[in-house]
Amino acid sequence: IKYIPKLTDTQQLLVARAVKALLSGKDLPATALNVRNSENELTIQELSGKNSSAHRVLTTFFNALTEPVHVFWSNSRTGEESLVAEDIRPGSVFEQFSHPGHTFVIYDSERQMRKEFIVTQPYGQKEHFHVEF
Repeated sequence: IKYIPKLTDTQQLLVARAVKALLSGKDLPATALNVRNSENELTIQELSGKNSSAHRVLTTFFNALTEPVHVFWSNSRTGEESLVAEDIRPGSVFEQFSHPGHTFVIYDSERQMRKEFIVTQPYGQKEHFHVEF
């Protein structure tokens, strides 16, 4: 091997899990290659080069409120919500790569107000969400 590119933290974690399984002689569970990062759901696709914009949807969240909001990704299988971004200031835009069908939940700073947004655009497209309660 002449050159090994620098791996991202996510790629390093995936490689470490795969090598550990290989050395132990045990199969990895199907979920072992699922990793959450700043994009909240990233799988082995990153290692295979399937992380181009053609394989994702660029979502933007515009905070039209007068107070900061928090963005969570909602796992459709478990209902668990994972923080993606906090304190998005009024008038600011937050960008997030995602996938069709993903659900994002927006809360106000006290988590009294809640609004869901579902990604409906196909891969390679953009989807803009205007955040107001």
